[in-house]
Amino acid sequence: MADIIKNLPTDSSTKEEVIQNVHINTPGSEEKIRKTLKKDEDRRKIIPYDNEDNNNVVTINSIDNFRDISWINPIKIKKGFIYRSATPWEINEKELEILASKLKIKTILDLRTSREISSTYEVEKNSLLLQKKSINIKRISLINSLYKAYSLFSKIDFYTMYMIIGGSIGIVSKEASTAAVMPWINEEGLSGMYEEMLFVFSNQICEILNVFIEQQQPEEEDNNFSSNNNDNNNIDNNNAGILPILIHCTSGKDRTGVVVALIQSILGCTDEEIMEDYNYTEEFFDILFTTKYQKHSGNSGAPHLQRAPKQTMQSLLNKIRERHGSITSYLVYIGFDEKKQKKLKELFQNNNQHSSSGGKL
Repeated sequence: MADIIKNLPTDSSTKEEVIQNVHINTPGSEEKIRKTLKKDEDRRKIIPYDNEDNNNVVTINSIDNFRDISWINPIKIKKGFIYRSATPWEINEKELEILASKLKIKTILDLRTSREISSTYEVEKNSLLLQKKSINIKRISLINSLYKAYSLFSKIDFYTMYMIIGGSIGIVSKEASTAAVMPWINEEGLSGMYEEMLFVFSNQICEILNVFIEQQQPEEEDNNFSSNNNDNNNIDNNNAGILPILIHCTSGKDRTGVVVALIQSILGCTDEEIMEDYNYTEEFFDILFTTKYQKHSGNSGAPHLQRAPKQTMQSLLNKIRERHGSITSYLVYIGFDEKKQKKLKELFQNNNQHSSSGGKL
């Protein structure tokens, strides 16, 4: 293994061949390769797995911040069932086939608000994803926009209130409206934003988690774009209609990061493993928050909101335990009870992990 890392070639395509020949279950192999390629564009190519050959990885470049959530500990979490990413709507044709045929993704779970979706409609309306009948699109906004607006109205000035209302009814541009409100949103910081998701929008958190344990075929939805029932049944379990699943928001960092952290905790990951996966988004910082990307994705925010520091996730996990005693208790409190948590483990946790937990639940 050390020789492979030491002698990685400089040619990108050859590098990819070397990486694909490294056995993913070799302890520490992903971490060693990732550190070796950290300053190279190929650092983004080592995470997804090929469902037809678990020893290989798959290259997805047209979706940013994309990875299998099991990469952080494939001994605990089954590979090839849950993926996470930034907005995937500009995927190219070649990689869409990889998404559908190799990774066999059947459901895209979009956590963005209707406002965000509307603001990027011109970019997304012709997305190849919408033409793929084997992939179902499901949308659940993690943030309740009305509540968020009422919450902001209690502390903002008259000008900002006018800009928000003006943006919603079309007398002010969405760009100007967003620019006016962002300083107030930036003020709460990442920790405040994440705590709001967990403790204010807990109903939405529960609804999102329920998607992962659904046992029925997904229904066609009316959500600004056409969506189609999945006709691919390669997963041999009751959830065959929805799995594998790709969960995303805009940058794949905040809303996606919070939901994935809860899932990884249920599946036995340690705090350090959860923090490492969350922090991996930093690898994509130069892409996720460039002017071009913001134009196409609606991504914005102060610099301190664009990062993914480990201590922010640790603080969030600690806050859950401080309020509820454990993450398990928090989940029970919001309606994702122990029976549901057990179902999630049965679906996504490797068999030898069912009786133990690696994290501080």
